Amino acid sequence: MSDNAGHSRLITNVDALVNSELAPLTARIDQEGFYPQDFLHKLGKLGGFSAATPPEYGGTMLGLAAQNAVVAAVARQCGASAFLVWCQTACTSYLLHTANPAVRNRYLRSVASGDILAGTGMSNTVKHLAG
Repeated sequence: MSDNAGHSRLITNVDALVNSELAPLTARIDQEGFYPQDFLHKLGKLGGFSAATPPEYGGTMLGLAAQNAVVAAVARQCGASAFLVWCQTACTSYLLHTANPAVRNRYLRSVASGDILAGTGMSNTVKHLAG
């Protein structure tokens, strides 16, 4: 499969998941602070956090443009959820580029697949400041 075909298929699948699983939750997310955990796990299973991750860690290596397109696809429906996707993706990138191979080997595959939901240190600070 070419990178363009893989990219297109990923975004088609993400759009379908966004429409079926995230769209009905957007009001609760925005108005009640609902955390879309199930959506995030499903997005991970589709490859929504691993487009820029090498296959040896469970990724597709479609590239950063494909990963950014996933965030954009989610953002078209829900900005708060897109931020969560960005946080998960950032954590995946941090793990990929860490100088600590033990941490990379222990966590990267699980974070990239969405089995473990994670974020960045900054996201926790922002959430704390937002109450």
